[in-house]
Amino acid sequence: MRTACSRSRCGCELNPIVAGFVRAMRDEQIMRQEFSYIPPEIERYDNRFICIRNGNCLGAMLYTVQAMLGYGDDHEDLIAFQQIALKGFERILQMSSLEEILKKRKGVEKNIQMLADALNHINRIMKPDNQMHVKTKSRYYAPCFALVTPIRAFDPDYISTITYRRILTEIAMLGVGERVGVVKESLEAISAATDDEGILKMNFGQPYNKRYSPLKIEYPTPYVDVRLEEDYKKGHGLDCDLTFWAVQFKSLVENRFFLDK
Repeated sequence: MRTACSRSRCGCELNPIVAGFVRAMRDEQIMRQEFSYIPPEIERYDNRFICIRNGNCLGAMLYTVQAMLGYGDDHEDLIAFQQIALKGFERILQMSSLEEILKKRKGVEKNIQMLADALNHINRIMKPDNQMHVKTKSRYYAPCFALVTPIRAFDPDYISTITYRRILTEIAMLGVGERVGVVKESLEAISAATDDEGILKMNFGQPYNKRYSPLKIEYPTPYVDVRLEEDYKKGHGLDCDLTFWAVQFKSLVENRFFLDK
């Protein structure tokens, strides 16, 4: 769990930046301050060790980062976490097949249909120009993405729908397939806007699209899909990002994600 040259015991000098970073990660006061910018993060830090035995917690992530930086065997807390990880590998030796830990989920199709019906219902009752917000002291907050405006399908004629790639992807990951209207409509739009070479193209000919061109985007927002290309201002960066998303989206819909056939 130790890198070759980040520790003094191997004869090399410590990297001061890495050493300082790890030291800060082990300082209770510093870490509590870092996780105090919003109330949910304060609670998350307080509960950082819950579920540590399955690795699904903040504490496990913090320990893992330290281990990857070469500080995995010089701290008592890290040693305890290391033993938990080793125990997990040891238990694998007691299994003879994957079926021993897999359980068939009951009622999956029923739940999937309920999710699809609920998502379709949202679009039936939401108004396109809704501006629903909750006032907290002197500030206004949107209560929930789905409760502000209808969920829009991807449309190559309107660049604003680029920001819906993430929510559409997450809906597809639910395993609903084409039962959700915006998913089916998005697939049809993608198919119509894909050229003979398999590249998804946006329509930048309209005045609105020219004015609010995504070519000016410098950094993705929390509501936008992950950006892979460094620059949209030259070359085919945007085309590549859109096409990558389209292939991923279609695959999620067709394969129903990880659901049983």
